[in-house]
Amino acid sequence: MRNDATTAPARRPAEVRSERSRASRRRVIDATIACIAEDGFARASTTRIAKRAGVTWGVLQHQFGDKAAMLEAAVDRVVDGSAAMADTHRVAGTSVAERVVALERILWRAFQTPTYRALLEIQLHSGHGEFDGQLADRAAKGLTRTRDDISRRWFESLGVPRRESRAALGVLVGGLRGLAVEVITSRRAGRFERERKLIVDAVVRALDEGDGSDRKRKGTR
Repeated sequence: MRNDATTAPARRPAEVRSERSRASRRRVIDATIACIAEDGFARASTTRIAKRAGVTWGVLQHQFGDKAAMLEAAVDRVVDGSAAMADTHRVAGTSVAERVVALERILWRAFQTPTYRALLEIQLHSGHGEFDGQLADRAAKGLTRTRDDISRRWFESLGVPRRESRAALGVLVGGLRGLAVEVITSRRAGRFERERKLIVDAVVRALDEGDGSDRKRKGTR
């Protein structure tokens, strides 16, 4: 006879349904991101998304109500992933140059992922209607918060003035984003090593050519 003390308590039906509902929601969001990344923003229909997620249209409607809410959830997932990337990666290097090089590698790897490709598709091809514009704004605001956090942790912590740091980070992100767009629009595969080095060199020069008095006083941390 089984000892009752070692028997796991039975889960309530409501708990099981809630867990299944959350799992279905995750699958749908994952499928939305994958469809946008692979097929493009315009072709990511609810039919394709439902098929990829292995659910029915009724499940999509139950979980999100409409496609607009589903796309908003996908954007939020992508933005949250970017914020997590900024938090998880340990700041590397003790000089501006070392940190620019290390950060460029992290960002370039992130820009090659299906998740970021989906975000690029949303930003490139949305904005034509009222909802699409709100979707693009939602993504832009979330990424601005992430960029500000990266600026603070990677460069302002070395004494780089906030304005200078955020401008340089804008050049770094903008340059790499342009190369990522080139990969998508031209279907050109490549690592763009020379172009990326030019971007890194320009950012390092911009940061090093400033006054630097704050950095000299504060030193590195």
